[in-house]
Amino acid sequence: MKMNILKDFPSPRELFIETPLYHTVNLKGYDVSKAFELEHFNGTIDSHCIECGRQSVFTPKISYYTTLANYKTSYLDDDEFEVVFNCTRENDHSMHFYFVKRKGILFKIGQIPSLADLATYDVGKYRKVLGIKYSEFTRAIGLAANGIGIGSYTYLRRVFYDLIDRAHEQAGDDLISKEEFQNLKVKEKIKVLKDYLPNVMVKNANIYSILSKGIHELDEEECIKYYKTLKMGIELILDEEIRRIEHEMKTKEITDEIGSISGDLK
Repeated sequence: MKMNILKDFPSPRELFIETPLYHTVNLKGYDVSKAFELEHFNGTIDSHCIECGRQSVFTPKISYYTTLANYKTSYLDDDEFEVVFNCTRENDHSMHFYFVKRKGILFKIGQIPSLADLATYDVGKYRKVLGIKYSEFTRAIGLAANGIGIGSYTYLRRVFYDLIDRAHEQAGDDLISKEEFQNLKVKEKIKVLKDYLPNVMVKNANIYSILSKGIHELDEEECIKYYKTLKMGIELILDEEIRRIEHEMKTKEITDEIGSISGDLK
């Protein structure tokens, strides 16, 4: 399996919670204190607790103590270590991260819970708005969590395009016939349907072309590099769609209730 070396030195949270397995950190050339902070991290991390089923704060379980001064003499030596975090809600709920250090390169080789489990906890709110496409969204997240960027882009693109199809169904053939619609490029479809799509989607229509370029032209490492931004863009689109649906539901509820009150007072 290809080892992807992170170009920028990650923060502890990025390494533990966001970095896929088998990505590596080159410790050489960086201040020794950065490597020390990763291996002997003593801060806190906000994350979803799989066992609690909710967001929590995790603190590291310190199994031994060493000073930075002692660490400086051996930080590039070969080593294997585990970093354990305990949930502050329930101390027996834990997260485990496993690393191997070889010739100044730090390898992330394992973690429990999986990165996919941690990454999908906060997308449940999109289940209703995505419908059957929800499983494709979570599949995209799972693939990216395991360093499979091209496959992830394929599913993200499906989710993005499904919103266009739904908007066309809502608009109906009076706006544009199916035949005409099918012959348009995606950006043109979005422009035609701008009154039926989330505003953030209209402004960022090039998300689709970036995903397509990733599928056909980029390698896995490049796709993973841009994945976080593209996923966030799609989440913003879905957030706006959720707000629209909630607004319509509340408007209908209030309109019905006002009508009922008006009838009672006649």
